[in-house]
Amino acid sequence: MSYSNVDDVRAIIDTDMTNAEIETLIEEVDALMDLRINTGSIGAFVLRAISRSWAAYRGFLKDPNSSGIGEYKEDRGKTIGWLKEELDLYMRAADGGLTLVAAREELS
Repeated sequence: MSYSNVDDVRAIIDTDMTNAEIETLIEEVDALMDLRINTGSIGAFVLRAISRSWAAYRGFLKDPNSSGIGEYKEDRGKTIGWLKEELDLYMRAADGGLTLVAAREELS
């Protein structure tokens, strides 16, 4: 089950990407989240926020014709910065649930 959905991502960016392309981005992001975050210790709201922000950020970078929603629509640089700030904010909120990948690799 995905943490976010296509509508969540489309609420952030206006893109020509197909729903299938966005679903693939969400699947990739969610897989990365499962590797980096102890998802059992993070609430569903934060997981959804991380997933949609990260997928939107990646979608925005992948589609050069995409634009942001709201006040950032006119400036791609501002939109990228805003998405990155939002993602960083949510990742800091999940800090207690972040796993150390290097430590996990040492244990295996």
